[in-house]
Amino acid sequence: MYYYFNPDYHLKYNKDNFLLLTYSLFFSPKYNGETKFESKIPQLFAVLLSYFDGQNLDSIYDKIEKDCKIQREKVEPLLSQLINNDERVFLKIEKEGYVFPKNCIIKRNKPIIEYKEYSHIRENKYNIDFPVIDINRHYTPTDIILNLTTKCYTDCIYCYCDRSRKFDSPLSLDKINSLTDEFENIGVRNFDITGGDIFMYSKWKEVIKYVISRGFKPYLSTKKPLNETEVEILKNIGVDSIQFSLDSLFPKQSTEVVRIGDGYIDKVRKTFNCLKKYGIEVNLHTIITNKNKEKESILKLSEFVREFDNIYEWRIDNAFYSSFLTLGQNKLMLPRLHDMEKIGEWLKEIEQTMRKDVKLTYLEAGDFKTEPYQTIEEFHDRRSGCSANWSALYVLPDGKVTICEFLYWHERFIIGDINKNTILEIWNSEKAKNLFHLKREMVRDSSPCKHCDGFEICHNYKHFCWKDVIAAYGNENWDFPDPSCPKAPKHDKHLKLL
Repeated sequence: MYYYFNPDYHLKYNKDNFLLLTYSLFFSPKYNGETKFESKIPQLFAVLLSYFDGQNLDSIYDKIEKDCKIQREKVEPLLSQLINNDERVFLKIEKEGYVFPKNCIIKRNKPIIEYKEYSHIRENKYNIDFPVIDINRHYTPTDIILNLTTKCYTDCIYCYCDRSRKFDSPLSLDKINSLTDEFENIGVRNFDITGGDIFMYSKWKEVIKYVISRGFKPYLSTKKPLNETEVEILKNIGVDSIQFSLDSLFPKQSTEVVRIGDGYIDKVRKTFNCLKKYGIEVNLHTIITNKNKEKESILKLSEFVREFDNIYEWRIDNAFYSSFLTLGQNKLMLPRLHDMEKIGEWLKEIEQTMRKDVKLTYLEAGDFKTEPYQTIEEFHDRRSGCSANWSALYVLPDGKVTICEFLYWHERFIIGDINKNTILEIWNSEKAKNLFHLKREMVRDSSPCKHCDGFEICHNYKHFCWKDVIAAYGNENWDFPDPSCPKAPKHDKHLKLL
């Protein structure tokens, strides 16, 4: 038997501990791992997990005993609980507790091709103590997105991008390559390249090729039809899957949603035939607006999914409020809550007729949060966490670095410039740290947060969505509460479905 630390997970050095993370935020697990997992574990445990690289158990424990001077009988009772475990495992060691994901170590009858080893973890002398694990900002950024162009192929009615500036990144290929090297050296988990539309960037081939050569698997998303030459290039440089966004197969409807000329659907179909020919899998993504919410449109898309067996996932989301559209444009474009609930019912029926190897992802009735939280305590406990400046950064086409892809060039959230500093210098800059550990004195008197008793809890660990704050109250009121907070002022923006 072959024993592996599950490739669905990732180990990342985090100063006094290691992060055990889901390997990819975008790609579905292949080995029954969890889709979203993050836990801090002692450095010694990361070292022990690194030995599970495809050997049999006797060989693994012999190596651990030889290299780490730890006898098998001391670690096997702990590690055996992590092999093909159906549920998360809580291990208590020396009065401290640590959480491990399900199927942390997997047992297989055959080896895994191109398995990513973590032998480099063993090359350094790490702390073998079992420290108290604090919830804190990642020691180095874990996920980085590089936007290379603001150009798009389509002109979607639901666009959330800042389209006031249309240009390719002025960064040279040498600069982009050196950035890629830096990201690899500091242990970045996901390095994704985007736009606009990445395939509207003039040097997409060179960038994607180099990023893949450094061990990253970028999540490539497009609405641009690709010809056979382009698809063949993708295959040859190591791309095995992409996301394609397709909102309707009815030409008139498609024109209304993505505002592109005649012949778009035919070009898309040719693209999918080419992707199928070269064995490139597709995650199909559909955005529901007020224009494509009808059952006929959903059924037509489901037939398309059945037609192409290289579509491995179909994800359906509702459009959301865009700060870069007017209030009137948002009202005309957004679907309603009852629309999405009906679509959820249709998709549940459609799911029964789909291929078993297709994952259908959508929200059902009850998944949509439409009302503000009733108490501060409920808001603190139940709000979603935000990765911006906690574990993630976003590099704009001109080299400016912001904390979130939806905030673009908002000066308050620009924390550095890669033309002037390294990504680590930016991550550890005073502006980045002050934004993460926001102090009460940095907030204006006009903000309800200024005198709120829950200020410290709100601005620690989970934080909240600054994108929604800006959308609800405007750029100048960046320091206002999250609109879901019961103390937040009323606003007229439709941030939640009506």
